[in-house]
Order: sequence, then C-alpha cells, then structure tokens
Amino acid sequence: MAITWAQALDYDKVTIVPHNGSYTRTLIEKSGYFAVQIPTAAQAELVSELGAENNSRFDNADKMKNVEIFYKDDFDVPLIAGCAAWLVCKRIPEPHNEQ
Repeated sequence: MAITWAQALDYDKVTIVPHNGSYTRTLIEKSGYFAVQIPTAAQAELVSELGAENNSRFDNADKMKNVEIFYKDDFDVPLIAGCAAWLVCKRIPEPHNEQ
C-alpha cells in the first residue's frame, strides 16, 4: 500500500495510519513490523500501480507478482528492490489510537 503521509513522531519513531479495514493493516498487526521504503523517480509508475485503490477489502495479491522483492535477515517484511532506502519498523501498539 502506498502511504502519502508519514512523519517523524519523535527522534526514533515514525507514524503511519493504514485504514482500519485494509489488508496492509492486518499484516502489520499480525507481524508486528512494517517497512517505509523510499522509491526512486524511476519507480513512480510502480508506486502508482501498487497504491491504486481497490474496491476489495483485501489488496490484490497479483499486483505484486512482477515486483522484485527481497528480505533482510531477522525480518519477515518484503522490501522492494531498487528503492533508494528502506526502514524496517517495529509496531508499537497504541490501543486508544487504533479504534
């Protein structure tokens, strides 16, 4: 899922707000991790394709079939090859904000 807004919450924290019903949020809650990836200008079309709205409650798994991904040791978080940078983040539960 492409996120249009992410900001530093504190010197060592990042805030994201995935929709309550999104498949992405389900994956983050299940694994406890997410990645912030900085795409290059050459990946602009890919970002548009991956971030396109879907009428389904769950993301279309086929949209990832031609995307080259890799994994870093100790993290089961898919990272997209070719990005300028990657930041693997651990989820900090905030029940009062997650409703």
